[in-house]
Amino acid sequence: MSDQNRTFQIFSDESGYEGGNQFGCLAKIVGEKHNQKELNQELKKVLEKYGIEELKFKNVNNNRKVAASKEYIDLSLKYINQGLVGIHVIIWDKKDSRHSVYGRCDIANLCRMYYHNLRSINKQWIVDAQWEFYPDEFSAINWHTDVVKYLNDRPLKAICKLEPDLFGFYTDLKINYSKVKELSSKNFPILQLADIYAGLCRTSRQEHINYKKWHLKQSSQQSLFQTLNTFDVSKSLQYKFLVKEHFKLKCDNFKLGVNISQNGYLQTFRASRKLSIWHYTPQGEFDKAPIAK
Repeated sequence: MSDQNRTFQIFSDESGYEGGNQFGCLAKIVGEKHNQKELNQELKKVLEKYGIEELKFKNVNNNRKVAASKEYIDLSLKYINQGLVGIHVIIWDKKDSRHSVYGRCDIANLCRMYYHNLRSINKQWIVDAQWEFYPDEFSAINWHTDVVKYLNDRPLKAICKLEPDLFGFYTDLKINYSKVKELSSKNFPILQLADIYAGLCRTSRQEHINYKKWHLKQSSQQSLFQTLNTFDVSKSLQYKFLVKEHFKLKCDNFKLGVNISQNGYLQTFRASRKLSIWHYTPQGEFDKAPIAK
C-alpha cells in the first residue's frame, strides 16, 4: 500500500555521450534510501582496502583496479540478488537512423536518453514513495527543466499504458522526484559504481569483436601475464575485458539473464527490476535525435 514515508533514490552516471564515441551509455543504481546508504558504505571500504581515491572504468588499467572493480560488481550483484537495489543501463548507437542527423545536439539527446531510462525505471519500480535523483556532476544539463519536469506528476498508467483496473490504486499513482541534485562521484562511491556499469556496458558494445578475439586467446593461455603480453590490443583494454568476463560469470551464477553470446556484447532481453541492460533502437521514422538550434 501507499507509504510516503519511504524514500527511493536513483544514482546515475554516463559514458561516451560526446565526441567521436560511437556509443553512449547511462547507468542508474536504484533502491530504497537505507539500502543505498549501506551499499555506498561497503563500496567505500573497497576503495580504502585498495588505496583508491576514485574508481572509474576508463582508469581500470592495472590488477589493483581490476580487483577493486570486481569487488564493486560482487557487492552490487549481492544487493541485486537480495532485491535491495536494481541497476538499469541504456546504450545507444550514434550511427543508427535516429542519431545520423545533421547538426545533432548531443546534450539534448543525452537529456532524452535520461528521460527514456528514468521512465523505464518508473515502469519497473511501481512504488508509492518519495523519489530522489542524484546524477554525477554535469553542468551542461538543468535536471529540473530538461529532464525531471517531463516525468513529475505523470500518472503511472500513462507511463506504463496500464488498463484502469490493473494494479488497483497504483494506476492513479503519480511519479514525483522530490529532490534532484548533482553530486561529486569522488564523494559518493555509489556514483562510481554507476560509472563502472556505464563504462563496462559501453565498452562491451564498442569492443565486442576485440573481446571475442581476446576471450579465445585467453582461454588458451596459462596466466594473465602471458595474456597481456601476447594479444594485439592495448593492455588497458584487456584489463577491462577481465572485469567484463567476471561480471558475466557472476551474473550467470545469480541467473540474472545477462546474455553475451548472441551479439557478442552484454544485454538483457527481459525488462527486470533487478538488472536491465537495454540497447535502444529507433522507435520509427519519427524517432530522430534533436538538432542544435
